[in-house]
Amino acid sequence: MFCNNCGQQAGADGFCSSCGTQNIAPAQGVQPHAPHMAGAGKSKVAAGIIAIFIGYGIHNFYLGYIKKAAIQLGLMLISTVIMIIGAVVFSFAIVDAALLDPYLYYGLPSDAMAGMAMMIISGIVMFATHIFEIIDGIRILTGSINVDGRGNPLI
Repeated sequence: MFCNNCGQQAGADGFCSSCGTQNIAPAQGVQPHAPHMAGAGKSKVAAGIIAIFIGYGIHNFYLGYIKKAAIQLGLMLISTVIMIIGAVVFSFAIVDAALLDPYLYYGLPSDAMAGMAMMIISGIVMFATHIFEIIDGIRILTGSINVDGRGNPLI
């Protein structure tokens, strides 16, 4: 029997000597996953590279962490839409203000500031989400995350 937590060989009593987790035997007629079989697991190198260089939660879709992936993808897409809206609002406000006051003597109009705030906040959210994805990629490559969403060890 193999450990459901770390994928190492568990003892006959169900306890893993590597991580100390008690493993429960599968129900009658249910086949446990076969760890360390060629082609059975997901590639940790592929998942790590996807996390670091592509982002958008795609590495979590690949590993089977669907809920986490959907949250990351949603944050990135919503932030992208808000940033585009903010850029449009900012651009129109600047053009409008420049037509009325060519030297912007009275400063930026409030709608331009609102557009700038939208871009800054969405940029911070996108940056933070990307940092977490880079950290995920490093954790995958170093072995801190060593199982996929079904508990199969990464190869």
